[in-house]
Amino acid sequence: MSERVFFTRHAALAVVMTVTALVFAGIMHAGDNDHPSGSDGAGLTTVAGHVPVTADRPVPTGLPADADGDEGSPLTTHGSFTEGIRKLTVTRASGAGTVTDHGDGTWSWSYTSADDASGIVVVRATDDKRATGTESFGWTAANVAPSLGHPLSTRLGALAVSVSAPYSDPGTADTHTAFVRWGDGSTSLAASGRGAVTGSHRYAANGSYQIGISIIDDNDGRDSARLGLRN
Repeated sequence: MSERVFFTRHAALAVVMTVTALVFAGIMHAGDNDHPSGSDGAGLTTVAGHVPVTADRPVPTGLPADADGDEGSPLTTHGSFTEGIRKLTVTRASGAGTVTDHGDGTWSWSYTSADDASGIVVVRATDDKRATGTESFGWTAANVAPSLGHPLSTRLGALAVSVSAPYSDPGTADTHTAFVRWGDGSTSLAASGRGAVTGSHRYAANGSYQIGISIIDDNDGRDSARLGLRN
């Protein structure tokens, strides 16, 4: 082997080793924990002209308002998720009511409670990569007192009379107790089924009486009405 060939081969080998050392040093510098310019923090390093890749998931855009109202009336609220250009599907994960997905990351919720109650609803958004995000809100339906309509009386005989009064209650799951004060010092329970209070009484003597009818629901919501009677 000539001296020229020997030195040429060694010169080429030196060049390869130098390049390798420089590349290795660059990799080590980019992965250290000093976070030089262009670094996004531990484990996320950027190179000029490149954006780090992270795991995307649907994210709520603010907190939805809690829904408060009365039993028997619709409770509503709304919210939204965002995740770039991916398509989202929004559903109710748990709780009462109906969630409507508007197809653009926004949603609305509605529920009508048959009784005074409260709860928590969790809404879930799922993208086309099966990544999910959730948000939650609370709801409260307050009790509403029953409402009595105008009472009527019917003579059953010389000293006997019956009374009735319609009533309504938006809390369709409520139970009710009704009673009648007959105006002669006596009080009796009355029937309160099918939206009407009814009762009957026999007086000891003819006369004028002020009859009072009251109805109370299972949450102490109440209403009353009066009726003048000349027997």
